[in-house]
Amino acid sequence: MNRARILIVEDEVVIALGLGSSLERLGYEVADTVSTGEDAVAKALDLAPDLVLMDIVLAGSMDGVAAARRIREEADIPVIYLSANADAATVERARDTMPYGYLNKPINERDLMTGIDAALQQHGMDRRLRESEEKYRGLVESMTDMVIATDENGTVTYVSPQVKHMTGYEVHEVEGRNFNEFTHPEDRQLLAEMFAAGITGTAQSREYRVLSKGGETIWVRTSGRPTFIGGRFAGVSGVMTDITEWKRAERALAESEEKYRHFMENMSDSLWVLDLKTMKFIYNSPQSVYILGYTPEESKALSPEDVVTPDSLGVVARALADELERDGLPGVDPDRSRMMEIEQIHRDGSIVWCEMTMRFLRDVSGKPDRILGVSRDITDRRRAERALVESEEKFRLLVEHSPFPIALLDNATGRITYSNRTMRDVLAYTIEEVPTLEEWWKAAFPDPAYREKNRLAWEQALGEIARTGAVKGPMDSDVRCGDGSVRRIEFRFTPLGETTAVIMSDVTGKSKPGKK
Repeated sequence: MNRARILIVEDEVVIALGLGSSLERLGYEVADTVSTGEDAVAKALDLAPDLVLMDIVLAGSMDGVAAARRIREEADIPVIYLSANADAATVERARDTMPYGYLNKPINERDLMTGIDAALQQHGMDRRLRESEEKYRGLVESMTDMVIATDENGTVTYVSPQVKHMTGYEVHEVEGRNFNEFTHPEDRQLLAEMFAAGITGTAQSREYRVLSKGGETIWVRTSGRPTFIGGRFAGVSGVMTDITEWKRAERALAESEEKYRHFMENMSDSLWVLDLKTMKFIYNSPQSVYILGYTPEESKALSPEDVVTPDSLGVVARALADELERDGLPGVDPDRSRMMEIEQIHRDGSIVWCEMTMRFLRDVSGKPDRILGVSRDITDRRRAERALVESEEKFRLLVEHSPFPIALLDNATGRITYSNRTMRDVLAYTIEEVPTLEEWWKAAFPDPAYREKNRLAWEQALGEIARTGAVKGPMDSDVRCGDGSVRRIEFRFTPLGETTAVIMSDVTGKSKPGKK
């Protein structure tokens, strides 16, 4: 296993030599030792160390804070500050550079090792999180369909850039507004029913109308699924496809057989007709070659068993039997259609996910004798949906196994909606024991006067976050834990939309910055 390479930036020779010796004893490699901010930036960019130990107060025109800011702007290298007697203004500047820790001089080897290991671990998680976000964001934004997510109130929390092409709106014009504002008035009740079904955990795939920025009506098909955080409904995410042209074509099909056939041969999806008696395809539009690799003529020799996987074939057979049994019953629409997602077999043997919309065509007596189907290749969409789920699970695991206690706070209600395992291990509290801020304050700060002091500090921090959207902290307090012990806990507050993340560090027994 490679040793972590550390760059030391310290203008006091004795301290620098002591740090180097300590690092070597602890198993780290000293990449280099420099004494000025300018040299620190140059060496960091040249040597690319795993971490920089940066004295805040350095002689010369560039102090440690300015050097750390330059390094952060130009390289992804974590910085831990070394401090002995920095003034308050300098310390405040240092916080703005988002360091991975502080070590107070004189530095003992135990604190040095703990600080470095924690910083390297956190930096590694931060990097993996960024890489995961970039990977899956790139995948989502390369899709032709639009990805959208809302919170539990229907407010749009994310929409992919395809919204501009589909509706004319910019991303920032949609995010933060309720999705109902963009829905056609006549379809808002349908959307409310879909949202209510999502609360129960039911996935949805429906068609409805939305309005473009210019007021035009756009038909869309949404495949959505509910999102739950800690067992609580947190909104809906899904993929939205513009089917306006398909809807216009559907109306045209009903008007004329000739128009119908002409459209089938010119739309981007594949249209086909299956004879119910022979179970052979009697028509496939030219676009079928792009989905399954067969030409229209070749497809006429095929049956469903040739192009549908066994599992999906069973699903299709059950659906067909169900529709034939229902056909002709009172209240059953003879012109109804049925949509399903199935796995199909490409000519080269690969699996293609297709979304199919099917309806009966009838003979002169009105009995079903053929099936008219429209197939769309949704393989990319399925991969993106799976990637989103995997990304969310990775993010959840990163937070759950973070070495820092973390809790999520609902800004509107003051409820604590999530706490990770580390919080339960360190503070010995569960959400059930402290479900709200009020309960937290009572449990953590039993002394009324001390509780009021901390309440005011928290409320001030949360208020500033609401106004500015900036990270707030750190601030520390003595906290009574669930097991009766008292720990010194440092709190940082990070805004996450309608939620605030409270990130904690156990600093019990550690001296405050500014003290030797």
